[in-house]
Formats: sequence, C-alpha cells, structure tokens
Amino acid sequence: MKITFKIPAWFGSISIVLLMRLLEQGSPGLLAQTPHEWRHMNRYALLQPYVPEHILVDRSPLSLLRNSSGLNPDRYTPFRQDPADLTDWEEYYRLFYYGAYSTSNFMRLRPEGMQNYADSLRYAGQMHLPVIQRIPAMDLQLRLMNLRHREISDSAMDKGLLTYDTLTDRLSLALAPRRLRDTLWFPNGAVPPFVVLDTLYTPDTAEVLGGWSVRRHFVQAVLDQSILYGTRANQVLRLVVPPAFWVSNDSGSYPQVDMGDGLGWRRIWPGQLLQWQYTHFGNKTVKVRWIQASGFVLGDRETSIPLQWVEMRWGAPDRILHSGPTVCRSMPATSMGKAVAFLKRSRYTPFGLREPVVLVEGFEGGVWVNGSNEDVPGNHLGYGEIHWGSVSSGTFPERYRQLAELPMLLDSLERQGMDLVFVDF
Repeated sequence: MKITFKIPAWFGSISIVLLMRLLEQGSPGLLAQTPHEWRHMNRYALLQPYVPEHILVDRSPLSLLRNSSGLNPDRYTPFRQDPADLTDWEEYYRLFYYGAYSTSNFMRLRPEGMQNYADSLRYAGQMHLPVIQRIPAMDLQLRLMNLRHREISDSAMDKGLLTYDTLTDRLSLALAPRRLRDTLWFPNGAVPPFVVLDTLYTPDTAEVLGGWSVRRHFVQAVLDQSILYGTRANQVLRLVVPPAFWVSNDSGSYPQVDMGDGLGWRRIWPGQLLQWQYTHFGNKTVKVRWIQASGFVLGDRETSIPLQWVEMRWGAPDRILHSGPTVCRSMPATSMGKAVAFLKRSRYTPFGLREPVVLVEGFEGGVWVNGSNEDVPGNHLGYGEIHWGSVSSGTFPERYRQLAELPMLLDSLERQGMDLVFVDF
C-alpha cells in the first residue's frame, strides 16, 4: 500500500530536527515519563483525590531554599511581586511541572522544549540559518503563570497526618485507624519481665484533611526581552502570549496588560497579537494584573516589568552579508559556526566601501554562563545580545554596560569618513 503525505508550502521552512523535538517535548502525551517522574507520581498518587488544584509541591526541600534570593514561591503571589526575569520563570515552571503528579492540560510543554517552542513561534517556522534577514513575527513574548497549588505542610509527618510506606515509596493520609504496639519492660526479676500493649488509634478526620497541606497561589509574569530596538519612536510594536506560556488553573480569572502607551488596561488572550505604539523613546513599564470572575482585581499587587525602548542611531544597515556555515568551532561537539556582517557606509561614501573600519563582536560571556555556546537563531539584528541593534544604539544588557560608550567612538569615526563593518557571530 502506498501512502502519500501532502505537505503545504510553508512547511518547508521548518527544520525537521526542530519539528521532531517539538513533537517529542512539546506534548507530554508523546513522550514516555522518565523514571524520576514515575517515582514522583507513584509517591503522591494516593494524595491525588485530595488535591483539586492538581499541583502538589513537597514543602520539605523548598524550606531549604526559601530565602530572599533562592527559589521561593512566596515572592510571587497576588499580594507580593518581586522582580523576575526569564530564568526565574523557567525555574518556577519546572518546579510546578514536576510538582504536578499527573499530566495537566494547563502545563502542556515540557521544560526541555521551551526555547525551541519560543523560537518556532517567534520566527513563524522560518528556522533556516542562512535566512539572517528574517524579522520576528512579534517583538515581545509575554509569559504568564497563575497557579493555585498545595504544599505538604512542614509538620504533617511530625503530627502523624501523613504516613509513608517505605516498601512502596508512597505517601498517604492517615485517615484509617491504626494499631500501635508498644512493649513495656518491668524491673529485673519481675514476672513477667515485659508486657505487650496494643492501642487502637482513630485519627481526627477533620484535623488530617485540614492540616496535611497548605493552599498557595503563585502569580508571575515576565517578558522575553528587556530591550527593544527601533528606528523611529512611533513604529508599531507587537506582543504575543504563546498558548503554552499561558499557564493557569485559575479558570475564574483573566489577565489584563498595560503597555505604558497611554491607552490603559486591555484584556489579552492566548495567541493574540497585541499591537501598540510609543510616542517617544525611553524607559517604559509594562504592567500585568488578573481580574477575577467577580470583576475585582486579584490581590493588591500588579506585576511591573521594566522595558527599554531605544533608538538605533545608526539606523538600518545599508547591507547585510551572511557567511553561511563555517569550519570554525569552539568545541568539537558543537554545531558549525556562522557569522553575519552589517555594513553602514559613511555619509561621504555613495556606494561600496572607501575606508572601512571592521569591528568584530568577540566573545559573549553572558551566553556561556548558561553552560552552552551561542547557538541561537539569528534575525535581522544578528546573534545573541551584542548585535546591530545594541551597537548602533549604545544600549546593552547590564552585563555589557562597559560598552555603552562604543557608539560615540563609532560616530567620531563616521564623521572622519570611515565606513563601519560590524561582524557578529
């Protein structure tokens, strides 16, 4: 039998490797659970009927991390919102993903597939490396979490509200009557020398159900970019909440966002393309809040996310050259290197290059901090965080603040009639 698959034209731009990874990691139903996940589900399976929120976090290991700088869910609630970045969101997503004792429909994406999923949406499937001129389908991605969950109380085991079976590695509520056996020894010479006492202990059902766990509410929102680069102040900007990054089991609430553009609060939906404009460049603040079914705001704290809207003073490059894959490799096991050159002619150069100054990017330490090389899909601005947008505007992430004076040097060279060639790789 011959089977023929008809593939649409747009499908050809998607990398087959990326597609397979998304199929394997993007849907928990297509990938077998790991042994660690099976042990976790088995350990808390008997508690499942008593957790309507479908997320149970064991508080014991979290107690070691609950401080002002560690992994502390108490810092993100409807009544407290500390600053957070993309790394924080991913760590808490991982915590709650593995805290769910079974696959949930509000956390469909495996943590290992988050970056590939974000890139596939950002570039609308155009993941071919030579397409360096591609423009993202959105400028910002907003990630939301609004999770009602439970944590096992610190004193649940000490008070006898939970029992642990070492043979099956399972926790269960101490609701059934238990027979306690103890041995009472008498002084030497006594007859009999000891007596075995059996006591039937009947637990208080209300005390067990009310004390074994603590109800919690986690609320967090982050943007995938902290700096946006533009050539004019009032150009249209676009924001999307990817469906898999809309993580909520609070069905009675919905989010609103204020982009700081003077239009106030507006409701957003998963996958919606929200467009807005600013009248001038500068520091902005994006605010997020949740509205309950009653119409009242959830909690008394909004999430405030700083955003820099900066001007590329050099404007768009006159030409972009792409090297294609090269034989340069930082490590034998890594992928092939790639580079792109941005050409900006001097005001005295009508065409071509007369007196070029070649500026080579160098090593981006911030990317290597995460333990991997700079293997990111480039776009019309280049690769990583040091690219054409940051070089031409002078606005860099905090770790590269020493480069803030670089545009002044480039401006002085341009006034001398020199052409700029910036090589990013």
